[in-house]
Amino acid sequence: MKANKWTVWMLLLVGLLAGEGLGQEAEAVAETGSRSHDYASLRNVDLELDNFEVQTLDGRKVHLSELVRDGKIVLLHFFATFCHNSNYDMVTVNDLYRTYGAEGFEVIGISEYSNAAELEKFRGRHKPVYPMVTEEETGRKRTRHYRLRTKAGDERKWGTPFSIVIDGREIEREGGTLARRMYVATGELVRAEIESLIRRRLKE
Repeated sequence: MKANKWTVWMLLLVGLLAGEGLGQEAEAVAETGSRSHDYASLRNVDLELDNFEVQTLDGRKVHLSELVRDGKIVLLHFFATFCHNSNYDMVTVNDLYRTYGAEGFEVIGISEYSNAAELEKFRGRHKPVYPMVTEEETGRKRTRHYRLRTKAGDERKWGTPFSIVIDGREIEREGGTLARRMYVATGELVRAEIESLIRRRLKE
């Protein structure tokens, strides 16, 4: 379905009046064509995920390996606060963590393109029950997020949500690489797919 032209024009007008041009929100609506869901199946890929640095909400800089505990299965969930598909996906991720977190399912939310105030508003709306961090680099093509997702074949402009699911046995605790084999979803998670994967791994 194509974007409602009046929605895009209204977002454009608001952005112009604010002196900000089109803006990410309007671009996201124009790119996806609507505020509908954008689901993507999980794909098994060989992708070198480096143990890159992120920032905690209290300002500490840490590497991903410091956040991953001993989970049997780990989800790295890249999202943007302005992205309606990220907002939809949060409902699924939050519910999955509430259901399986105590059994060994870990989630790390990684915020992209959003400032502290936007992230705080987003967290207040969704009340995530798992850790969140930010990637400090905000230049779209300079982020680790961009490099990872494009290597996985993601052709979207903003590329959120983007999920990486790693079997805990694939996590490398030493060195500059966190994992080399994983599943990726270049869109909203399909609940039945990821839940099946989680349940299977937790039973092993």
